[in-house]
Amino acid sequence: MTLPLVEFAHNNAVNRSTGKSHFEIIDGYSPRTPTDLITLPPNARVSQPTSTFALHIHDLYVEIHHKIAMSNDNYKLSVDVHCKDTFFEVGDFVIDHVRPERLPKNSYKKLHARAMGPYQIFRKLRFNAYELDLPDKLGISLIFNVEDLTLHQGTLEPPSLPFGGFYRYPSL
Repeated sequence: MTLPLVEFAHNNAVNRSTGKSHFEIIDGYSPRTPTDLITLPPNARVSQPTSTFALHIHDLYVEIHHKIAMSNDNYKLSVDVHCKDTFFEVGDFVIDHVRPERLPKNSYKKLHARAMGPYQIFRKLRFNAYELDLPDKLGISLIFNVEDLTLHQGTLEPPSLPFGGFYRYPSL
């Protein structure tokens, strides 16, 4: 008997993200609860302790809402510190950080180099996505996220490829 009541309470609770309850989202209206059906007589007075308690709860919710907003802002700041705001231009040479999941299955070994390149940026797709001019023999996607790229600092001589086509970049 209590599980249906819990389900009703959950579906009638307002979601923080949408500002609406599940009932209102699905059915277009909120169902009536037993408290909605009780009408107060016009001469009913609200007791002072009840009024004080309701004000306390309201203030408590405002304080909690403020603390959650501050916590979210602090979290965003701490994440943004580690965010990489690097921008490359078409024609720049970059080194790509090797992620084993990008390579064909069973082709990456733990002693392989951690970076590939330098490769030239062929096209800028978005502020965080670039297409590289990779050799066809690698057999991987040409599109890379800015988090995986580092501007190449050095000569543009063809790299030696001692590890199955991967260039060992000393600074990574």
